[in-house]
Amino acid sequence: MSSPTSEQNMSSNVSLSSSITFMTPTNNNDSILDATAADEELLSSIQLYVEDQRHVEPERIMPYMLMLARGLHDDIPKTVDLSNVEVFKKSLEHNLLKKKAISLAKPMLCQELKRRNPQMKLNINNKKFDDLFTMLDDQGVSEADKKYIISKVTVYLDQLKQGIKEAGEKKKEAGGRMEGVDRLRYILTIDLCGDIREAYMRSQDVLSRQALDARNTASAVQDFHELVVAKFNDPTWIPRTKSNPDLHSYFSDEIVCEKREYYSLTREKSKQLLLDMKHKMNEICKRYDKSGNGAGQLDSDDEEECIVADGSNF
Repeated sequence: MSSPTSEQNMSSNVSLSSSITFMTPTNNNDSILDATAADEELLSSIQLYVEDQRHVEPERIMPYMLMLARGLHDDIPKTVDLSNVEVFKKSLEHNLLKKKAISLAKPMLCQELKRRNPQMKLNINNKKFDDLFTMLDDQGVSEADKKYIISKVTVYLDQLKQGIKEAGEKKKEAGGRMEGVDRLRYILTIDLCGDIREAYMRSQDVLSRQALDARNTASAVQDFHELVVAKFNDPTWIPRTKSNPDLHSYFSDEIVCEKREYYSLTREKSKQLLLDMKHKMNEICKRYDKSGNGAGQLDSDDEEECIVADGSNF
């Protein structure tokens, strides 16, 4: 068997090479970088930036996001002070956040401006907040950034609203109990309102036949408890105690007895409160009588003459 000639070998090599398609070698690193760039675009440049602690510390992320959301999110107006916005106002009242969390500083605005345009040179001393906001608007943000900002801030606002709701429920539950200021308000309501005081005095008298028959009719006159409950629950009624330092240090300054948001008086509470006060007053009167200065007592230095009304000695 004869060996193939050199011409035959060349012919076979040519035919073989013509059947092979050569691919231009690709750079794997380039394809990886392209994929990363695509992922970054999906994440938004803002997200990548604020989640990098080299740029924004974790505790500053939300203040930074609120800065970006001003005028962009429906619930965040383009204003420096957000403390008057309802959700933040109530959050501050319930101690859900500190004012620092919603405050705005010029360096933060400048940081964002430089992020958008690294070549920008700024002198914040010569710029007002309105000027910086205008510059931010001129720079603009991508749709991906807008979507991320609105989504992030919406979640945060929902958390605050839930916290406000829970804090309100707890406060309402605690506020259902009467406090000292409520007792003072009740007493002042009786003392300062002549018609209520007169109604109380009438309530101590025996009702006439005519008054008894009219109790459940349209012509019935409001009784003491109806009057005191209506006045007590009126938030515009703001009685004050008089300064009386000789009585107790607690009464040295006048006390403003505003109606508390979560406490309201009812007829049943008014009746119970009046009974409790009468009981306490009776105990005070008994102790006063036993002191030797009460009715029927003789104030004397002679212990044998210090006889209390019920016949028992000290």
